[in-house]
Amino acid sequence: MNRFALLYFGFAIAMLWSATATAAETPNEQADSDTVTIPLDQIWAYGMPGTRDVRELEPASGQSLVSQIVQSLREPIPQQKARGFTIHGWGLDALREACAVLANGQKPTNAFLAGTRLSVVFFSRISSYYVYVQKVERDGNTVKVYFRLVPHRTKELTEHFALIPLEELSPGKVTVEIIRSPMEKEFIGFKLPDAEVESRIVSQSFHFVIEEPRQ
Repeated sequence: MNRFALLYFGFAIAMLWSATATAAETPNEQADSDTVTIPLDQIWAYGMPGTRDVRELEPASGQSLVSQIVQSLREPIPQQKARGFTIHGWGLDALREACAVLANGQKPTNAFLAGTRLSVVFFSRISSYYVYVQKVERDGNTVKVYFRLVPHRTKELTEHFALIPLEELSPGKVTVEIIRSPMEKEFIGFKLPDAEVESRIVSQSFHFVIEEPRQ
């Protein structure tokens, strides 16, 4: 085999190796693309920019569910951590369920049937920070809720909550990660609450279970 043929053969082998490597990387690239973002305008919330105003769900008359939830979040902050939770339904149905847990003390459910419409309840008790949902991502049965603390420029205190819709979850454990995003540059220098205090104010990470329907 002459020198030209050897060079050509080597080039062909290199191209084949490159194509094989690219094909091997494709599943990872597809896996990354499985992450979906739940738009803020699909989230019903109280006092959070970019979301839908949860007060619009309620009729003009009758006892306000939102007011009951807000009042519960204004109560003295307990010593235990604030635990996020999941409820049945979207929209008004979810609001009713959230009120039952936050305002009326009902114990949240930890297991749901596959194919059920669900909502994650993210909330913050009264504090000197605005607590805003910044972004929500879902990758399979992992849900990541990114939030941001924004210091008040006045002495007011606020509380917040959000109803984040979920669907098409696979049977098994679902993990909800609550993640604080870095503070915006304009607020650098403001003191953040320590981790222990924050865990009692802002709902924390949790998990629940999706079960197969019984035959």
